[in-house]
Amino acid sequence: MLSLFRTNQLLTNLLLLFYVAVLYIHVFVIPQSWEPSRPGILAYSVYGLLPWNSLTGYVVAAVLVLLQAILINFMVSENRLNTEITLFPGLFYILIASCIPEFTHLSPVLMANTFYIIALVNVMMFYNNPKSAGAIFNTGFWIGVGSLFYFSYAILILVGFMGLNILRAFNIRERMMILAGAFVPYFLLGVYYFWYGQLEYFFSYQISENISWFSIFSQNSLNSDGYIKLGFISFLIFIVIASYNQNISRRVREVQKKVGILYWMLLLAILSLFFQADMQLDHLLIIAFPLGILLSFNFTQLQASWAELLHFFLLLIVLFFQYRFLIF
Repeated sequence: MLSLFRTNQLLTNLLLLFYVAVLYIHVFVIPQSWEPSRPGILAYSVYGLLPWNSLTGYVVAAVLVLLQAILINFMVSENRLNTEITLFPGLFYILIASCIPEFTHLSPVLMANTFYIIALVNVMMFYNNPKSAGAIFNTGFWIGVGSLFYFSYAILILVGFMGLNILRAFNIRERMMILAGAFVPYFLLGVYYFWYGQLEYFFSYQISENISWFSIFSQNSLNSDGYIKLGFISFLIFIVIASYNQNISRRVREVQKKVGILYWMLLLAILSLFFQADMQLDHLLIIAFPLGILLSFNFTQLQASWAELLHFFLLLIVLFFQYRFLIF
């Protein structure tokens, strides 16, 4: 199965549609009992039009994951991040973004991931680009928009700063441009709520009510089942961290720096665990983007037979998480 996605023809991204269907079919056959982590103000507005527990909401979530995977494949291909051009980065993003049932909903984190991916596309434009002012501003802007869907994404402004540190010489004005970009979505939405006399509500709902120091996960998320899921995701993180030297070597200096940013994204995402209020396990989708790409590098470098076997094994684990209620 995996060999179908070992291709450099980007049009075959359409094959990912069938992969998404396999991993999302369970939401239509198994009753779902789920509520999202605390949504940002834009996610709350989306839920007013499209409830998360509706059939349409599940379809939109699946389509969103597919589009995100296609965008990831485009970004990895354009920047030559992998040693080969394959569909693996998008494929493994889909696998990670569907690996536990809590991920397969129209969550605020899933919606925010779209803007996080767009922000990283802009970060990759920093390298040796004297006319990168637009990309620098846009990085902050899209991270700011993402944080309006899920507040924890505000901390990922540090990814933009790290991108500047790694890919460009120090320039304080460029850091101010990222901050200005992140401020603009809040300013524009704040003006809207001010116009309707709801500015206090905007700040309360979007910022103060979303901050709870060291709350980590809610108790109903981390029962014995939750610890098993958390352990599985932690194991995948361990694999990509242990593969750091392997994923950095045999790449040109520019690509090494860009792959290094993906590792920083994993590290910086951990900081969001310490201030987000009302966290559920779907919060971990914040790492699905860099984790999926880095895991795809491991599978690209494996022999085809071993890659097929290990992918099949991971797929079985994911399907077990999804359908275990029908078994036990």
